[in-house]
Amino acid sequence: MATNKEYEFFKTELNRAYKREKKLQKEVERLTRELQNEMNKKEDIYKQFIGEMKSLMLPSDNSNNEIIEVKVQKKSKFEKLKDKANQGSAKAQFSMASIYSNGLNNVEVDKNEALYWYKKSAKNGNDKAQYNMGVFYESGTLIKQNFEKAICWFEKAADQDNVKAQYNLAVMYANGSGLEKDLLKTKFWAHKAIENKFEKAQTLWNIFELDNIKD
Repeated sequence: MATNKEYEFFKTELNRAYKREKKLQKEVERLTRELQNEMNKKEDIYKQFIGEMKSLMLPSDNSNNEIIEVKVQKKSKFEKLKDKANQGSAKAQFSMASIYSNGLNNVEVDKNEALYWYKKSAKNGNDKAQYNMGVFYESGTLIKQNFEKAICWFEKAADQDNVKAQYNLAVMYANGSGLEKDLLKTKFWAHKAIENKFEKAQTLWNIFELDNIKD
């Protein structure tokens, strides 16, 4: 079995990976904001142009200062995305959840709205949303902690070859997180993740010496 030193090593590696992932997420958010700012500038220029054009319009001959109204009919990308989400697109629902979760596209962070769309997307079969629901239930983030539901959502995502879900299942069964420790199930899910080229799963395999666990 793994020594305390190996456990600490594993724990340190997980923390480092988490920090790298958070750093990458912040970089993506920064780039997204820059892109949105550029889009907003172009939209402001367009609106200014429309305003100038309206001021040049002549009034009609039979009314006082009647100006032809120029209305922009085009929907924003966010509105189009929301339409698709409301029509049942799991991918669009996941995008909506990500926007509300991270405060993208000039939308304020709204965790309740994010959770609403994550649930919708997960129920409609999006493996990333299912994985996130597993994370929320396992950690007690945004929702009351429930390990059974965490396992349920992780398994749904893992069955679609979501490698992070496969790995998390292996870890939960190895640690006995809110459930009975089961290294046979750890071996099963770790093997799935290794088949999907997830390096951390191999580290987990070695730490718990899963070669010695008989099927």
